[in-house]
Amino acid sequence: MSVELMWAWTLLAFVVHDLGWILWHPLLALSACCAGCFVLALITQRQAANGCDFDLAVTVSALLWFVGNLLWNFIEFVLEEDEPAGFLAGVGFVRDIGDEEFETFMLTAVAMMLISLFWFILYVFVNNALVFGRCADDPEHLSAHVGSAPLRPPVTLVLCQVPFLVYMELSFIPWIIMDTSWCLANAAGPTSLRVTTLLLTVGMLGGALAVALEVDCARRMFARGRNYAASMYVAEMLWVLGNMVWMSEDLIQDASRGAGTEAKMTQEASQGGPKRQTSQLFHCF
Repeated sequence: MSVELMWAWTLLAFVVHDLGWILWHPLLALSACCAGCFVLALITQRQAANGCDFDLAVTVSALLWFVGNLLWNFIEFVLEEDEPAGFLAGVGFVRDIGDEEFETFMLTAVAMMLISLFWFILYVFVNNALVFGRCADDPEHLSAHVGSAPLRPPVTLVLCQVPFLVYMELSFIPWIIMDTSWCLANAAGPTSLRVTTLLLTVGMLGGALAVALEVDCARRMFARGRNYAASMYVAEMLWVLGNMVWMSEDLIQDASRGAGTEAKMTQEASQGGPKRQTSQLFHCF
């Protein structure tokens, strides 16, 4: 099976994972996410064996990102409601997981996403942009970094030119920022209204930029007659749009609950009642 087809199966697995999450079906969501991570691990192994440094760096970034999503999804299924969701309710050790573990899981998930983000920015984007810049006139040197991919003119952005193959993966940056913001907002909980509002704004801006980049990448692939690759970008664009709608509903609901909680806490404080309690993750806010 080609790496391109393996990526297509990975995309399908993670879309099914999100559907399972939305439908609150842990068996579907968690099994699909594990399957997607497994395929990414196989792609990583193949690219490492073939010496495709650029492609390998992109895949490692994606793998770290989705492992973070797996941790986030799992702990929500366990603690979002009074009882663990679905089959998890019958798993012995799961019933012993409490609020302390929630913070551990969420912090680990955020850390995985941030590592993925900085890995992508520093290695995939910065390092490979320099590599492409140094060997733009040396296709043989270039092939050591991107396999047999053909050399194409760079893409001009606002302040700089970005190598074509780097540009085609650039939507990962705002997409990961969107997911990380969402995860942080969920970790903060509905009592942190200002944090939720700020992170929702950051997430929506990241999602909008990711959609714009995916649309442009699809356009470029269609123009080159690479309809299969273009359809992958279209699928990713639709996935991001769906996540933006979902994130908005989730965090606006959290913000509404947070506003109600803050009003209640303010009233209790004025009456000498219990002081406000906020998530320890964001106690400074």
